[in-house]
Amino acid sequence: MSPLTIKQTILRVLNVNRPYAVPAEQLLAEVNRLVRPALTAEELRPHLRFLLDRNMVAFLADELDPENQDARRWLIREAGQAQLKS
Repeated sequence: MSPLTIKQTILRVLNVNRPYAVPAEQLLAEVNRLVRPALTAEELRPHLRFLLDRNMVAFLADELDPENQDARRWLIREAGQAQLKS
């Protein structure tokens, strides 16, 4: 799938779960349910970084291990919601 489709899928998954933050593991599973071929956690990270850099998503770090990227919980921001509507 195209990178654009993957990013839109991430936003849709986060929007459906709004206002709750989605754990990284669950986000990966839900995205992989919708895209082919399935992504690894490492392949998903650049897409999340792209969306994060554009303030479309945000994350909550694990309080006990704030540097662990796999322990983050993701949520959609207003810019991400606007992108879905455009």
